[in-house]
Amino acid sequence: MDSTESEQHSERIFTSQATTTAVDTTLDMNHTTININREFHNEETSTYWLPKDEDEQQRLTGQHFAFKELFEGNISSSVRQTLDFEKGISVLDVGCGSGVWIMDMVNDYPNCTYHGCDIADATNKILKVDQFTYSHGNVATGLPYEDNTFDFVHM
Repeated sequence: MDSTESEQHSERIFTSQATTTAVDTTLDMNHTTININREFHNEETSTYWLPKDEDEQQRLTGQHFAFKELFEGNISSSVRQTLDFEKGISVLDVGCGSGVWIMDMVNDYPNCTYHGCDIADATNKILKVDQFTYSHGNVATGLPYEDNTFDFVHM
């Protein structure tokens, strides 16, 4: 295939995908929009445009472990030296996504209490441990917690 044919082929693929996208049906429900065979939240005040479906939860889980490896742990050594995670503190995970960071932290620091807040409700469905509570919320419009509720906030 020469470069002209390659460009035409790429253009056909792009046009085909764009056409498919344009004719897909969108279904709106409470806090959910399904479009292009992916599930998205339906919060008008949010700028978060990634899906909230199982594929996205798996991507977020992989991203967590990549960041954990890159940063050599879930929390920095300076934070560990400052706060007594072993004794137990109150931790908020804003935008908790799949909940994998909290699950990892519960294993490392079971004496802490963990609170997760996210615009998508995926975490609430999968994370069932005594140390965890979940709240549906949008950080852009304010979170459902009083000031100074938490010792540590993870974002």
